[in-house]
Amino acid sequence: MIVGLIIDKYHLSNKVTEFLKYLKSKATVNLYIEESYLLRSSNKNFEEDVFFVKGKGDLILALVKSIEEQTSIPVINSFKAIWLAINRFLNSTFLKKAGIPVPDFSLNPEGVLPPFPNYIIKNIIDQGIYKFDPIFEEEEG
Repeated sequence: MIVGLIIDKYHLSNKVTEFLKYLKSKATVNLYIEESYLLRSSNKNFEEDVFFVKGKGDLILALVKSIEEQTSIPVINSFKAIWLAINRFLNSTFLKKAGIPVPDFSLNPEGVLPPFPNYIIKNIIDQGIYKFDPIFEEEEG
C-alpha cells in the first residue's frame, strides 16, 4: 500500500511524529510538503492508494481538490471537510441558531462513546507537542 501524506512543514515537524513513524511501519509513504511542492500542471499521475491530508494552506487545498476531481483515489480529510473546518466557528454559529446541537470540544474517557453520533477523530499521540497549554475544565452534565 502506498499512502500520500499532504502536509505543511509545521504539522510535519510538530504534530505527526508518532503517527508518521507508525504509518511508515505499515505502508510506503510519499510526502507532499506544501512549502516545497510546486504544482506545474494538473495532469500529475499519482501512484498512491489513499491520501491523508494534514494542513489547510492554499496549495494543500488546491492539490486536494485536484486529486479529488481528477482521480478516484480516496482522500482522508477531503477538500470540503478542510474548508468546513476552516470556517467551523461560523458554521457552528449557524447550526446553533437553527437549533441543531453542536458539540463543544471534549475529551471522552477511553471506552466511552461521545454523546454525539458523528464526531471528529483526532490523534492524541502527539498532543504533548502542542505549542500552547490548554486550560481544562470539567463540567457536570
